[in-house]
Amino acid sequence: MPVTARWIGGFVRWLLKGCKTSLQDEVEDNLDATWGGSYNTENYIIGVVTVIIILGIVLPLVLMDKIPPNKHLYRLLHPSKLTLTVQ
Repeated sequence: MPVTARWIGGFVRWLLKGCKTSLQDEVEDNLDATWGGSYNTENYIIGVVTVIIILGIVLPLVLMDKIPPNKHLYRLLHPSKLTLTVQ
């Protein structure tokens, strides 16, 4: 997992830099660290944060139909299922 997180962090950092540096340099710790002590540490932190953000977005979307919805949230997401009562 740490190697994967560092690779993901290097890839994200490479994308954020506009693909101007070498992807190999980003992933293999060939550049100078700026804020985290070492480039591997920085890539690891960026990778872990990226995975948390992706899981935080993807899992709720995938599991939305499997979890019983909150009544108010359900009304917002499915306006066609609204029932109107006339008094």
